[in-house]
Amino acid sequence: MRDGGTGPEWDRLSVVLAGLVVEERRLLRGLMAPWGVRDVREATDGARALYLLAERRASLVMAEIEMAPLDGLAMLALLRGSKDSPDARVPVLLLASRPTLADVLAARAAGSTLILARPFSALALRERIDALVHRPPRRARPPAGMPLSAGLLPPA
Repeated sequence: MRDGGTGPEWDRLSVVLAGLVVEERRLLRGLMAPWGVRDVREATDGARALYLLAERRASLVMAEIEMAPLDGLAMLALLRGSKDSPDARVPVLLLASRPTLADVLAARAAGSTLILARPFSALALRERIDALVHRPPRRARPPAGMPLSAGLLPPA
C-alpha cells in the first residue's frame, strides 16, 4: 500500500459485496474496515448487487460465484454484457471456495477482473483490492500458442 492501508485512497472506496451467507459478508466487511473502507453495501445475490449498482456506482464489486438465484457468473455476464448494465467497467473480484478450471474460464469469458480462491488471508484480499482499484490491470493477450487458462488458476 502506498499509504499504509488507510487514508484517502481506501476511505473513498465504495464496495458492493454480494454473497449468500451473511457471516461471510460480515467477515469481509470486518477485514476491510481497518483499511478505512466504510462504504460497503451488501447483497444476498447477483440480482440485488445489480440493483445496488444501479442505485449508485461502486469502485469495486466482490461477489461469490456460488449464489442463488442469480450466481456470480450470471451477474457478471449481465453486468458486462447487458445494454442496461449499471456499470460495465467496474472491477469485479469473484470469490470461490473451490474454483474449477471451468469456473475460471467461465469467469474470464464473462469479464471477471480477478478470482480469489478460499481460504485467503487478509493480506491477499488487500493486495487484490489494491491491484484492482488503485492499479487496474491491463488487458493482455497470452503469447501465441499459450492457452487462455495459463496463469489463471490459484496455486494448489
